[in-house]
Amino acid sequence: MFDWTFYRTLQKGARRMVPEVVRAIRYEVEAAQMADGLFRGRGGRGDLYYTFFALLLARLLRAKIDRKACRRAVEAIAPASLNAVHAAAAIRIRRLLRLPVRPEHFAALRALPASAYPQGDPDAPYARFLITTLLRDFGQTVSPSDLSRYRAGPAGYANVPSDAAPAVNATAAALFLLTGDALRQTAESLRDLQEPDGSFKAIPAAPQGDLLSTATAAFALQVHRCPPRLSMRPFLYACFRETGLFAATPDDPAGDLEYTVYGLLTMGLTA
Repeated sequence: MFDWTFYRTLQKGARRMVPEVVRAIRYEVEAAQMADGLFRGRGGRGDLYYTFFALLLARLLRAKIDRKACRRAVEAIAPASLNAVHAAAAIRIRRLLRLPVRPEHFAALRALPASAYPQGDPDAPYARFLITTLLRDFGQTVSPSDLSRYRAGPAGYANVPSDAAPAVNATAAALFLLTGDALRQTAESLRDLQEPDGSFKAIPAAPQGDLLSTATAAFALQVHRCPPRLSMRPFLYACFRETGLFAATPDDPAGDLEYTVYGLLTMGLTA
């Protein structure tokens, strides 16, 4: 299962953090919970997407949060009102909070219009990864994915069919959808995108690597037994902040809960 492997890797990363950092992250998680029960995103308001990352950290680090308030907030949200990213997050949040996941949650997810997906395209690699891994984790039926329109470069993928350059996000997502020789070739193609500092760029034209791309690429490669060639440790340390949180890039001054999850994921993958 995707979520089991993901969480076990986070656990491994968390065990490598010194007690002072664990306490600092725990404090940041507890301080991020809003009065409505959800957790604060970068916009300063409660957000389901950031709540998912906060709950992962709270579970890993035993943060003291108001789970009852969070449950009430999640239960009050109509599944049909969410876009694909938030709808998927809401279902995974329900599992973390031990709330029932009912058939109507999956029905609402399957009924989402194309406009509810990133780039307005439910067939793009990232969109297919998001829904396919979720449905698999919950034992739901999944239709096959045809990614041929999204090929970019020798064996990479993009989330927009017209893009000629591979995107790390799309290529990493494709690894969870492909099989056989196509899977092996794509894994090798993704591994070749690693930068000299150990990071991965979102796209080749990006000015520098970022922690999201690095974590997702490294995780996808590790799961499919094609680990990165270079250590990510120097880049990871450059994204660490005194608050205990991780930032998106070495020159981003502030960390947040989402990128801290990516930091722990990368730490769990670093030898």
